[in-house]
Amino acid sequence: MPFPKPEVSILHRLEVPGAAVELESTGTFAYFAGGRRIHRARSLARSVDGRSVATHKATLVDISEATVSTDLGEGRRLTALYAADNGLRLRQMLTLFPGQCYLLVQIALMDANGPVETRYLAPIDLVYPGRDVEPLFLTYAQRMVLAPYDNDMWVRYETAPLRPGRTSYDYTCLFDPTDYRGLVIGSLDHDTWKNAIACTSCDARTLTAYCGAADACTHDTLPHGTIIGDEVPSDRFIMGWYEDVRQGLEAYGDLVAAVRPPLAWEGGVPFGWNSYSGLAGQLTLDGWKAAGDLMQQELAPRSYGNDEGVTYANLDAGWNRFDEEAMKQFVRDLHARGQKAGIYAGPFITISFFDDQPVSGTDLTYRELRLKDFDGNPLPPVDNSLVALDLTHPAWKQHVQHTFQQFIDWGFDYVKVDFMAHGALEGNYYDKSFRTGRQVINYGYRTLCEILDPQRIGRPFFISLSIAPLFPHGYGHARRCSCDAFGHMDDTEYMLNALTNAWWLNRRLYHFCDPDHIALYQSVVDGRSPMTLEESRARYNGAAISGTVMMLSDNYGPEGDAALHQAARQRALEIATNPRVNAVARLGQAFRPVKALGVDASPVYTLCHEGRYYAAFFNFTQQPQSLGIDAASCGLPEQGRYEDLWSGASRSYQGTLQLDLAPWESTILEIFP
Repeated sequence: MPFPKPEVSILHRLEVPGAAVELESTGTFAYFAGGRRIHRARSLARSVDGRSVATHKATLVDISEATVSTDLGEGRRLTALYAADNGLRLRQMLTLFPGQCYLLVQIALMDANGPVETRYLAPIDLVYPGRDVEPLFLTYAQRMVLAPYDNDMWVRYETAPLRPGRTSYDYTCLFDPTDYRGLVIGSLDHDTWKNAIACTSCDARTLTAYCGAADACTHDTLPHGTIIGDEVPSDRFIMGWYEDVRQGLEAYGDLVAAVRPPLAWEGGVPFGWNSYSGLAGQLTLDGWKAAGDLMQQELAPRSYGNDEGVTYANLDAGWNRFDEEAMKQFVRDLHARGQKAGIYAGPFITISFFDDQPVSGTDLTYRELRLKDFDGNPLPPVDNSLVALDLTHPAWKQHVQHTFQQFIDWGFDYVKVDFMAHGALEGNYYDKSFRTGRQVINYGYRTLCEILDPQRIGRPFFISLSIAPLFPHGYGHARRCSCDAFGHMDDTEYMLNALTNAWWLNRRLYHFCDPDHIALYQSVVDGRSPMTLEESRARYNGAAISGTVMMLSDNYGPEGDAALHQAARQRALEIATNPRVNAVARLGQAFRPVKALGVDASPVYTLCHEGRYYAAFFNFTQQPQSLGIDAASCGLPEQGRYEDLWSGASRSYQGTLQLDLAPWESTILEIFP
């Protein structure tokens, strides 16, 4: 015998052009878009003393409606106040914006008896779908995007069936993979809380969007920090129904950028060379010079460079073994011939075996500056031997000011900063005014940006985030799409998995998406044989369409195997000097995947930019493959002509754009109506 369902009555309806929300007598709210009821949800929260409040169990004591002014524009807000018998109060704020299809949800926790302390606020707790909501949520067809917290440890974006415990960080989509109709849920604020959207343990069809995530995927060993106050607000979340969630993700990116814009950059796409893949621990100043010479004398004259033909020669980890004066002289030499110099730092971490070494710019050792737990023990390493520093200790600021001022004084123009997620670990901070890891990493990022502010130092300084959380954003000109990617076809596919799922970050959250250094011949790090020519071309094409940072990374000599150096130089001349492909890269625009939101990379991507049209095709297999797309549905001219940017071949098409690709072959087409 089925359980009886409670009678539902509508207590209040708020409607604007494009969307509506109804507050229901069962403690739920129903979200409408396009005149249809999309889903229902409730809100809940817990205090650290074990008490909880949930809108479906508490008493509704007040409802109000008002016009509000926000950083997203003027909206109409429905506010409901709920009271639990244990003294907790929950204020639920539901905001709609005329002409927009999304609902903005935020809650705040209070205690009738005084200040409240919490580490868990859940603005959106989707309830089991009834027959009167979107039918998608009643089917097995729906898929959930699993967005990783950061890009460490070779994580991938995934889409998967809903299953208890599956978790996405800061945003997700629930969508139909056949037509991309679905629901986008995402957090807009990233100053205080780490956020997640998780399938609940009792039922895969119910999801909870909550503040207070701290788990293995965020690299935390301690619970999320607590916030104390008379009223503790959650971050704001949107839930929006879109006929195409790809457009929904782009709209979500626009909203996040309205809250915090990307860090501005006027210098165009950086082209250059980074030492890590090609040299790693074999890094020498002569190797740095050889790469700089190759770019200046042979690659730049044949189109490899930014809009002004400038290239960067970048040192990765290990540069501090070199003599300071020699480095300064080499930077001067690069500048004298119109090149720029890059360097590397890990400002939020140290290595555990450096514990007893002095921290530059301070009178402390690294052991004293490590982030600790509440028993006074240093937190364990993340990423093997890498340990987190306590960014709230005054000595940390002295240390980074000393380090980065050196970079400025030595004349560097670019810094790759690595392992930034360590700065967001939960811990027992030296400065007790910091309560959460997100508060700390924002402080750390702000400190770096203040030191490198062009207004302060008198010149542009490019900040490239390497291993880093997706949020908070707005502190780096570029962020790596993925973890380390070298030059084999599986590296290209892995990196393009990130583009397949997160193309929409480009120009919204970050000015550029960094496809990592581009190994074209052989990486000293990955331990494998040289890449084939087709693998190298695919790696280069993948980087060019990522919207992008173009950094080669091979060993061009002079120390070591002369034959390897010559082969690497020849490969760079063959691949990195295609003027039309380099012109595509200089656009700095991420191509949109034709088959988006998957665990595997899309084989086809398109770009429509300022009246020009492009398509990129990849055969990730070792078998010949025929790939075709419907041009009009991908935003391309329904009929026209295309030119292959590699072969120069030109062909007309009508309706369908079809290519036959050899094993591992890839190419980029320019399309003309």
